[in-house]
Amino acid sequence: VTKSDGKKFGKSESGAVWLDPEKTSPYEFYQFWINQSDEDVIKFLKYFTFLDKEEIDRLEQSKEEAPHLREAQKALAENVTKFIHGEEALNDAI
Repeated sequence: VTKSDGKKFGKSESGAVWLDPEKTSPYEFYQFWINQSDEDVIKFLKYFTFLDKEEIDRLEQSKEEAPHLREAQKALAENVTKFIHGEEALNDAI
């Protein structure tokens, strides 16, 4: 997986994220995902969540019309954090 700048998405790049909460806390994990760029967020929603096409399309439209709301990034961070760490950890991270 590569980011929009052509760099690899993974542990070889700075800012590595781990699934193990001992290495990356749920808060840091959430922050990693919410800080993804507008250029990458839709691709990552498709790769890393189970959201349906209609919801991803809606988030993409929101990103275009109101990028300051960062709705797509919030959806990405919430979905991935909840899937990996659970609802309680997500609520603590938010």
